Amino acid sequence: MKLDAKYLRYLTADDFRVLLSIEMGMRNHELVPTTLIERIANLKSGGVRKVLSFIAKKKLVHHDSKPYDGYKLTYLGYDYLALNTFIKRQLLWGVGSQVGVGKESDIYICLDMDQKEVILKLHRLGRVSFRTIKSKRDYLQHRKAQNWLYLSRLSALKEYAFMKALYETGFPVPKPISQNRHCVLMSIVDGYPLYQYKKIADPGHYMKQCFDLIVRLAKYGLIHGDFNEFNLMLCEKDRKMVMIDFPQMISTNHYNAEFYFQRDIQCIHDFFEKRFNFNMDFQVTLDDVIKETDLDLKVAASGYDKDKEKDLKRLLRAQFGTGQHADEDIDEDLEEDVERVYDDESDDESEEESDEEEKTTIKPIINDDETLIKDTTTQQRPKEVNKQNPLLDHEEEIDQEEDDNQQDKEEENISTYQQQIETILAQEFDTKETNEPTTTKDEQQTEKDVFEVILGKTTMELTDDDIALLTTIRSKVKKSSQRKKDRERINRFAKRNAKKGQQKHKKKSLKKSDDLYW
Repeated sequence: MKLDAKYLRYLTADDFRVLLSIEMGMRNHELVPTTLIERIANLKSGGVRKVLSFIAKKKLVHHDSKPYDGYKLTYLGYDYLALNTFIKRQLLWGVGSQVGVGKESDIYICLDMDQKEVILKLHRLGRVSFRTIKSKRDYLQHRKAQNWLYLSRLSALKEYAFMKALYETGFPVPKPISQNRHCVLMSIVDGYPLYQYKKIADPGHYMKQCFDLIVRLAKYGLIHGDFNEFNLMLCEKDRKMVMIDFPQMISTNHYNAEFYFQRDIQCIHDFFEKRFNFNMDFQVTLDDVIKETDLDLKVAASGYDKDKEKDLKRLLRAQFGTGQHADEDIDEDLEEDVERVYDDESDDESEEESDEEEKTTIKPIINDDETLIKDTTTQQRPKEVNKQNPLLDHEEEIDQEEDDNQQDKEEENISTYQQQIETILAQEFDTKETNEPTTTKDEQQTEKDVFEVILGKTTMELTDDDIALLTTIRSKVKKSSQRKKDRERINRFAKRNAKKGQQKHKKKSLKKSDDLYW
């Protein structure tokens, strides 16, 4: 997204307050709920909704209501927050045009409060051209995956730390001015990128400078990792090379340090040979370079050794003296740089330690619960006595006895009711007059067996009158079932005819349309 700062002057304090509340909510939410934004912003009733609709029109935030109603910052909204911070620090007066674009950042020319030109670098990770952040960069380290805004902030922090350390040690780099979120403010370089030059007066001089810079970085414990014509600025007036773009720098203790060191040298060889038809014999390995200082520890470069950090602090204490206030005499800038880089790592490590402590404390509690469960299964629990009112326990026992007596009475009533039904049926079967059976003796015998099985009274003898009565009942049941089957058959037939009628109507309509067409 291209930076358009024309709406910056129209934003109020409430607008920036809502943007800041969304940024705070994005620490734990990919899409910040509207209710949470209202709670964090703490504006008047209805004020947050009005601000959200305004900044959404300006594309400072993205609104999504599919999972739930929420908002998230865009790169333009993140830019506005950083620019507002620079304005409050009185470091920026205006934003100019874009002067450079890369796979990871955009470069803009700006004016400071003294109307002098400065460079603003906006880190924009997540573009289609460069998405392999985990394999190419170590911004996340042992953290979990985060959004692109957070990764851009980590990239800007790392570049500002490298630039500041290199500038203080005398390397030809731009002067770092300030850093906020994903933006880095630096001085402008009076020159042009090396790849834009088709001819130069003395290519050997500049080629030697490039090799000297690579070796000098290695002496300080650093390797650029992307030392090529796109990251080198040529100043014709001073006849010197200036380095830019530092987020990918690694330590000489990195396990791939030799590979990146030789790749930087080879990139310079290939460019000068193809563009200027000039070559120089320069064959140096990383083992040939003698390390002088541990600048990689100061900036926490990728591949540095944490154990050497303690040695560095011991040397600093020995240099500034030992005593009760020795730590106060140590250079505060160095301590701040190291602590800022380690902040995220220490937070994550403390969280992991707290999780492990919780797990260890939970284990014996679970074991105690298991033993309690085993004891309760083997032994019966004693009756709980109500200490406040012991008469309630006695009343509960009386109520339970009454319920048991009532249940026994209901069972006796059911049994007597069944006996009465059996006696009534037996009397009816005995008093019925004999009628001539309509079936043969064999059929009567089979029906008798069937009825005996159905009624479950194989021990009881059935008379002919009983069988005749049961056959009439059976015939009525058959007739009712046959009627149901007939109704179902009629319904099926009606549905079938209805479908046929619809198909015929469709065919007729098709014929009519065909006739009309032809």
